[in-house]
Order: sequence, then structure tokens, then C-alpha cells
Amino acid sequence: MLLRKTRAESVAKLWPNLVSSYPDARSVIRISKKRLARQLKVLGFGNQRADALHSASKWLIEHHEGKVPGNFEELMRIPHIGAYSAGAILCFGFNKRFEIVDVNVQRLFSRYYGLEVKPDVRRNPILKEIARGCLPRTARRAEQHNYGLLDFAALICKSTSPRCLNCPLAPSCSWARANQWKTVRNQIKKLRFEDNEKSRTYRRFPLVSSE
Repeated sequence: MLLRKTRAESVAKLWPNLVSSYPDARSVIRISKKRLARQLKVLGFGNQRADALHSASKWLIEHHEGKVPGNFEELMRIPHIGAYSAGAILCFGFNKRFEIVDVNVQRLFSRYYGLEVKPDVRRNPILKEIARGCLPRTARRAEQHNYGLLDFAALICKSTSPRCLNCPLAPSCSWARANQWKTVRNQIKKLRFEDNEKSRTYRRFPLVSSE
């Protein structure tokens, strides 16, 4: 709910104080939406986020005595909880071996396998099958794997200006192979030379492997 259209770094700054002030569903509904919205204003969409948190907390109290359920079907019944959030809760909160697919992971898989997919993650079941098939066997390794996918997609396989030249998957990636020389040309254009008293040097850039 807090990460929608918001950078993780922004949420991370607010998260410790938020969890300390509202550790459970009952503490959330005890505060007014207006006051909660003011605290969330820094993230943007404060009123919408406050309403979502109140709705989800109220549902949890009515159906699970304020506790978060540990199965996917029941999590999906919570207002404002989607497949990505449900998967993240199961993996990171309950230490279960469960796949996570958000728009960033969708971009990574669709590029790597050369798939034409719809913008809505929910309308691409094949990506969930791929993500599930990639999971390590143990829950602990699956958690590390999912964190790695999220970070990799955010830092390397970015939506704009992906860092294909720094990507270890590039030699086998459908998108990287198709855009290889375009990416190289763009990287060359970004080179800038630096002058100093003794010599003129050029910043180095990684070469695309021909293997």
C-alpha cells in the first residue's frame, strides 16, 4: 500500500516510526484517517493510503481477530491487497516458498525470455509460472532469490536505460541480444574525457562479450 507509485527509499525512511506507532491492526483503526493521512502525506496520496490501511485493518479484525492470515487465498480477500503483496507477505513474513512478481520482475522475465506481455501483471499467468519454476527448493533460499530478483530488476534491468553491458545475464537474454549494438552505441556517447596536468584520460566502460 505504501509502495504504490513510491520509491522504496522514501518508504524506508518512514517505516520504522510507522511500525512503532501502529504495530497491529487495532492500533491503526484507533487513529483517525485524517491524522494518519497527515503522517503519510510525505509519500503522496496520503488520504488514499490512510483509507487503504484502515480498510485492511478493519477487515483483519472482523475476519481474523486482527492477525494476518498465512495463506494466499485468504490474503487476497483483504482490501487493497493484490497478488504481489500477498506473495511478499508469505515469502518475507511467513518464510514460505512463494513466487513474487511485480512490474519490475515482469519486465526482467519478459525481456529475458523475449515475451510479449500485457502491462497488467495479473493478466500474465505465464510469468507466475516462470517465477514459480525458478524458485530454489528451500524457503530460506527462495527469500534470498526473491530479494535478488527485485534488486536486480531495479538496479540492472531498469525500465529505461537498462545496464545491459553490466548484466551477467546479457549473453543469454533475448532483449539484450536484440538491442546489443544499440546499447553499445549509447554507452559510447556517454563517454567523457577528463583533462589533468599530465595527460588526457578516458573513462573506461565494460565491453559486451562476444561469446
